[in-house]
Parts: sequence; structure tokens; C-alpha cells
Amino acid sequence: TALGQKILQYKRGQAGTVSVAPTSTPSLFPRTLVGSWALKSYTDGKGGLVSVLPGAPVTAKFLADGSLSGSTGCNQFTTTYTVSGESISISEAASTRMACEPDVMGQETAYLALLPKAGKFVIFGDSMTLYDSRGVVLLNYKAP
Repeated sequence: TALGQKILQYKRGQAGTVSVAPTSTPSLFPRTLVGSWALKSYTDGKGGLVSVLPGAPVTAKFLADGSLSGSTGCNQFTTTYTVSGESISISEAASTRMACEPDVMGQETAYLALLPKAGKFVIFGDSMTLYDSRGVVLLNYKAP
């Protein structure tokens, strides 16, 4: 997919036939933005993606009332968001101020800086990606 997820895997069968092995079961109920998400990766600002640090999970819980809260892997944050179609606007977040390991703090700083840059979201199955207004990937989430 455009998000780099493997959907189909092909295997050559006898007499040139092709077998399709699905790697996931499609959901009968499409996922919506509202709910809990676990961050898997975020942009490094240079065209690459950085994986979330093991042991420092980043979460986001989007509520129907427009509130957004979660964990940065170190601190708790809260903010608000608005949606129109696939467009999203997220306000700057307030967070607790506990100190953590430098690499976890770096992850937190990057994450909190990226949230208000989001301009579009796309949900595909149990994955969600936030893009900036130019279409650059910012944050990749997965439903827990």
C-alpha cells in the first residue's frame, strides 16, 4: 500500500497459476479516528521514519468530543482536534513534566512537535497515518 503495508503475497503455483495468501482479515466495521491508537513510527524530518522506542510506548486517544490525550512514552499529554472529511487540525499539547532518559525525551519532543503539523489523516484497516498539508508522512499509528 501507499503506507508500506503488505496486503497480498503471491506464490507461483503449478502450471503458472497464482495463489493469493491474504496477510490480514478485512474488518466488517471500518475503523474511525475516534478511539485508541499506538504510535509505530514518526518522521525524522529528512524523509525517513523513526520507530518508537521499545519500552516507551506512545499512545493517542481521540474522543468524539474533540479531545485528544495519551502518553509520549514518558509524560501524559492532552490537547484538542477538529476534523473535516480527511482534514485534521490538532492544537499544541500540554503535558506533564516528568524527566526521562534522553532518548525518550527526544522521542517526546519530536512527537509533540509533529502533532500540530498534521493536516490530513488516512485510515486503512487498523492503521492510521497523519500527514502534513503537503502530504508528507508525519506519524504512523496502529490500533492496539
